[in-house]
Amino acid sequence: MLREDLFYRLHVSSFHIPPLRTRKHDIQLLSRHFIQTYHQQFSKNVNRLSEETVQVFMAHQWPGNVRELKHTIEHAVLMMPKEAEEITPAYLPAHLRTHQIESHPPESSLKSQVTSFEQTLIQEALRQHAGNIKQTAAALKIPRQTLQYKLKKYTDAEK
Repeated sequence: MLREDLFYRLHVSSFHIPPLRTRKHDIQLLSRHFIQTYHQQFSKNVNRLSEETVQVFMAHQWPGNVRELKHTIEHAVLMMPKEAEEITPAYLPAHLRTHQIESHPPESSLKSQVTSFEQTLIQEALRQHAGNIKQTAAALKIPRQTLQYKLKKYTDAEK
């Protein structure tokens, strides 16, 4: 348990930062910052969001706030081909793509759920290893070629 005197020493001032869902005007500015960060980190040509992606971002409630936006941009940049310059909804995580077309409910088959889980697992491992394929494959305990195949398959499937 936190010592009471330490709490009062640390609690000198507090800041209230409203949730991202109430400051939609910040989404594009934050997105540009994260795109620039991951553009450099992963050596990709990406430099902007497509208009459709902006609409998806504005429709989303962002329950994870800025951290969720950051991870969404990171996911998109990782899944994009190196030469792509624009983040389109095809590169977004599946739960955000459902905002794009409300009339198409998300798939719920076992195969689609396993695929979604695998994509998330790979994306998280790539993030932890700063996009290094060899280290990511080792962490996932799969051959490097298998990881490259899966990344290509997911990228092609999202086009």
